[in-house]
Amino acid sequence: MDAGEARSEGQKVLYYVTSYSIRSEEDVRKVEEDVRNNFIVILRVTPLLERGREVTINVINKIYEYVISMGGDMARLGEDRLILTPPGVRIWREMGT
Repeated sequence: MDAGEARSEGQKVLYYVTSYSIRSEEDVRKVEEDVRNNFIVILRVTPLLERGREVTINVINKIYEYVISMGGDMARLGEDRLILTPPGVRIWREMGT
C-alpha cells in the first residue's frame, strides 16, 4: 500500500520515517506532502541556515504552522535537526525541557 492511499475501515494506519535536508523555501511543499502522507520526517536544516537566519526562521515557522494545523507535532533534535510527525503521533518531551 502506498503512503497516500485510502485505507478501508478497521485497517491500521501505517507510518513511515524519512530523513533529508531542507535547502530552500521550495522544499516546504515536499515536507508538507510527506507529513500529510503519514511520514515522520527528520529534517536537517543546516543547508537552510546558510541562506540566512531570517529565511530559516520564516521557513521553519511555515512548516510548524502547517504541521500543527493538521494535528501533527514538531520538535528539535539537537542543533540542526527537527522531527515532524503526522496526526496521531506525538513527541514525548521530558518535564522541564
